[in-house]
Amino acid sequence: MSITLKLRPSVVKGKKGSIYIRFIKDRKIRSITTPYKLYEDEWNEEKSSIRIDTFNPDRSRYLIDISVALKNEIEELESKVRRMEDSGGYSLDDILNFYFRKNRDHMLSCFVEKLKRELIENNQYRTADAYQSVVNNIRSFNSGSDVSLNSIDASFLKRFEAYMKMKNNSLNTISFYMRNLRAIYYKAVRERIVDKKNDDLFREVYTGICKTKKRAIKKEILDQFLHLDLLADDKKHLDFARDMFLISFYLRGISFIDLAYLKKDNVKGNMLTYVRRKTKQKLEIEMIPEIRRIVNKYVSQCKDSIYLLPILLSGNSRKKYAYALARQNRCLRVLSKMMKLDTSLTTYVSRHSWATIARSKGFPLSVISLGLGHDSEKTTIIYLDSFDFSFLHKANRDIVHYTKKVS
Repeated sequence: MSITLKLRPSVVKGKKGSIYIRFIKDRKIRSITTPYKLYEDEWNEEKSSIRIDTFNPDRSRYLIDISVALKNEIEELESKVRRMEDSGGYSLDDILNFYFRKNRDHMLSCFVEKLKRELIENNQYRTADAYQSVVNNIRSFNSGSDVSLNSIDASFLKRFEAYMKMKNNSLNTISFYMRNLRAIYYKAVRERIVDKKNDDLFREVYTGICKTKKRAIKKEILDQFLHLDLLADDKKHLDFARDMFLISFYLRGISFIDLAYLKKDNVKGNMLTYVRRKTKQKLEIEMIPEIRRIVNKYVSQCKDSIYLLPILLSGNSRKKYAYALARQNRCLRVLSKMMKLDTSLTTYVSRHSWATIARSKGFPLSVISLGLGHDSEKTTIIYLDSFDFSFLHKANRDIVHYTKKVS
């Protein structure tokens, strides 16, 4: 059995090629492409090895890492061949199957795919999406290549953190990726896919939480937002985004995912009732005129849909929701620029704005918490009698509210 490394150059000049392993046995030749990519001048064809003479320290570190990884790969394959020979022989397919079984479980993307299937079965979609974001970001950091879980060490983590800082990611964004990568890594440790390198591998990278500026907007900005001129045909998508922002606010800061999945049968008489996806809390809200106005505006678009609003008309798949969320936030960024705001509006801003303004109007914190759906053990009904959002409509009526708790 002959096992050698080769570089398959890219068909596009100047692009990176792929390293592959060539197996020869009994005059039969097979090859397996590795996840590693190199430029032609980084490969020594005569020695079947990587040239590490670049002046770029980050690239040098990457080349050293994959050189070590490939060396270990070849040594493990050769060791397996010797064991197979001692036990009575083997075929070329035997050694290839060994490679595929071993590497599929040890690659980050493959392991995450396995975790995602388990998470989705348990309806943990947000965690599944977070893990996939980690894979996507590491691929971007690693020149488009996947990484082996065994290659994740303190040096790798520091370089990954430096890459995110170079992209001007905030500390909380960096922490998001590091905390999720840590969760993935230690799941692999528990499943004995990788050996635990030390007790605190992530000690030297940021995994904390920074306090961020509260993202509520003032009543005056809401008033400006409400009166933006969006009547032109080429601004209908922005008008829709504004309506979804406002109805989220009117519905006590309902999360966008709960808003998107509201169904027509959630409305009974003058009350809208739904179960919050995150906490499973049942919430009931009076259908005040502002809510009715927006719902009625889109009745024709929802006539063939089970949904109350035309956010997920074409289906309820997770991907379609993610697309709708991205579209909503993209439109809100455009509206923010039109209003010359210092920070962009997002779907979260409407939720936090409701809580902040409700607090300024005298709502107790306990009521605000319940109204946002933070308590999964109680049903909260907040009636907003004679409440017409005076800061938006410049009316002069007081807020009258009371809360009724039902176990």
